[in-house]
Amino acid sequence: MASNSWSKNRQIEEKLLPGLQEKVLREEFIDYVICGLQEELRQRHDSFGSGLKALREEKNRIESELKRLVETIGIGRADRKVHAGASRRRRQVQFQS
Repeated sequence: MASNSWSKNRQIEEKLLPGLQEKVLREEFIDYVICGLQEELRQRHDSFGSGLKALREEKNRIESELKRLVETIGIGRADRKVHAGASRRRRQVQFQS
């Protein structure tokens, strides 16, 4: 009984497989898949670029703040909070680099 079921499945497969292979291998289908992949890559590239821009802006902001803190320390107006802030920003810049 199981052999008969397997035989029927095999016959169906033999009838459908050539048509399916022909459809999958058609040039139009391949072009469709390639266009879809290109769009996906473009979207990922754009997303990556946006993330990279945000990271650069954050780094610039931190570096500017660090520069102001160092200048404040340099003119003698620094207290413990300023030193702690400068140390924290240095670590952030080192981590992002």
